[in-house]
Amino acid sequence: MKVRTKSQRSNSFPKIKKKIMHFHASAPNNCFAVWMVLVLVFPLFVKGQKIAIIGSGVSGSFTAKYLVDYDTECSLEQIDIFDVVLPPVEEVGLGEHNNNNHKTTDELTSSEYFQGGRVASLKLGDGTIVELGASVAFDGFYFVSQMLKQAKIQTGRPFHTGTIHDLQTTQDLRIGMGIYNGNGDFPLLTSKIKSSWWKLLTFLYRYNVDLVRLKSATDRMLPSYYSIHHMLESDRDDSFFESPDEMWQKVGLSKAVHATFEELLDALGIPNELQWWRKWLPYQGNLREELLEAATLCNYNQELSKVNGFVGLGSFIAAEDDLYSVIGGNHQIVTTALEQAQQNRASKCPTNKPEIRILNERITSVIGDLVDGMELYAGEKQLGTYDTVILAAPLQQCRISFSIRSHMDGAVLQPMPLNGMVDTEQTEAEDGHDVFPKPLPDHAVRPYTQVVTTVVSNATLQADYFQIPESDLPRSILHSKKGKASNFNITTITQITSSSNSSGGGHVYKVFSDGILATDILTQLFGPWYTLEISKVWGGPWGGATPDYQGHGQTLNYMLHDTAVGFEGDPSTKGGSLYYANAQESAFAAMELSAIAAKSVAKLIAKRYNFITPQYETASSEEL
Repeated sequence: MKVRTKSQRSNSFPKIKKKIMHFHASAPNNCFAVWMVLVLVFPLFVKGQKIAIIGSGVSGSFTAKYLVDYDTECSLEQIDIFDVVLPPVEEVGLGEHNNNNHKTTDELTSSEYFQGGRVASLKLGDGTIVELGASVAFDGFYFVSQMLKQAKIQTGRPFHTGTIHDLQTTQDLRIGMGIYNGNGDFPLLTSKIKSSWWKLLTFLYRYNVDLVRLKSATDRMLPSYYSIHHMLESDRDDSFFESPDEMWQKVGLSKAVHATFEELLDALGIPNELQWWRKWLPYQGNLREELLEAATLCNYNQELSKVNGFVGLGSFIAAEDDLYSVIGGNHQIVTTALEQAQQNRASKCPTNKPEIRILNERITSVIGDLVDGMELYAGEKQLGTYDTVILAAPLQQCRISFSIRSHMDGAVLQPMPLNGMVDTEQTEAEDGHDVFPKPLPDHAVRPYTQVVTTVVSNATLQADYFQIPESDLPRSILHSKKGKASNFNITTITQITSSSNSSGGGHVYKVFSDGILATDILTQLFGPWYTLEISKVWGGPWGGATPDYQGHGQTLNYMLHDTAVGFEGDPSTKGGSLYYANAQESAFAAMELSAIAAKSVAKLIAKRYNFITPQYETASSEEL
């Protein structure tokens, strides 16, 4: 990498200041002229702040939108959003197939493939949209819903495919869900229950008082969760959260975030085994082993002991609340946030260009400088220097080297202390000692949990494989811990459409699993004539789909580094800052939580640049 020396780094401010001082000296008595220069001329030469956002998923796109909203006086000179193009379809994990009806890799390149962070949609040949990740949202997604309403994007029933074909075949879809234990064992199967009330009574009877206790706990939690949105929409001084942990503490969710879901269930009195009196009743089920574990495996590919209480309750709330999907694909959540940011910027600041740029670059290095700010590199290519950099991608997956220039010699790079720490695995030893020996916490470097999304069309789910009549097959088959272990580490199988435009007239299915499913496995599940549309390996060799919570929800601060305080605490330096818009993911990964983090980061930056002023509550002076 080419490293600039201090002599090569210019700063126009001292030159402007020198000219103004010379003018003032030559006309010491002309105060009015000096005032005119300072007020009218000087602002033309002083540039506004430059912002770089690394990652254009939900957290990155929403942060850009919120920053533009806060910058009412067009103080920001530039917002650059960096992200890479989509990988070729050949790199998504497709294998060779053993019959002529399977699509080849070359044929797949004609499919439209939308990607925004870990929000991804696949468009099939007949126009069907299939979400490769999370497919549905619920009414508690306040910021996401707000963004969709502003753009007038339509929402519909869960798993809506965005086509007229979808409306024509809705009545033909299978219904209900089943929990699969393997070897033909379905402890819960609702494929023949059409009435929503009867389904509710079925769940209530099977899980009895345990379900009531869990529902009561979620009802108590929801007001705390909703209060986050109200606080972030305000300018109160206590609504500028420095970290997700501070937010959880403020709204009363800290205990749920920092306990495992199993510990929370223990506290709620929901046992591991059936109570003795329930063993005498027919059709009683274990809520933990069946419904809850199947839900956390489906959403996060992790067992109850591996997710925190907030994640577990969130999975349950989403399962019982009003769900919807975005007609045309969840990628529109990302694209509309970027479009709204650009449109709002253009309407408010018509003379300020460039405005918001989306650049196809993969950032490999961020270098903090005490004077200039944050320098961004893509390999050897320098992309610019910014006052503020926002990392909107997981630290574990971004593959970025973070460094800081030595205050003694600008040509010497040292590891950047992130959150006051540094990853010792990426720190070179100096005289036998690490420069900064304190490592990043495990949750900040731990690899994500892998999930592979497989989409097949022209498929017929084999009822014989599951050892039940075809009429009993449900729309979604969730796997318990035992079911996953017995069925190729699959967690969920969901029917997306009831037919396709292929001559075979089969269905479209989506499967979540630990790894890529081999051809013989797919043949067992869907018969010999299925068409493999895609096998999506989330994050490739560097990634994964969801954080590995390890039962707890520790997080880093939203600000990872602030060069402005000086290398040794000198407040006179004016370097850049690095924020982390994905900080909340180690506590809870969801589209709405990414939007919440984006709002939090945008508020901190707006406060830093005086776009907004915190409002402090004062005690009333009125006498009682």
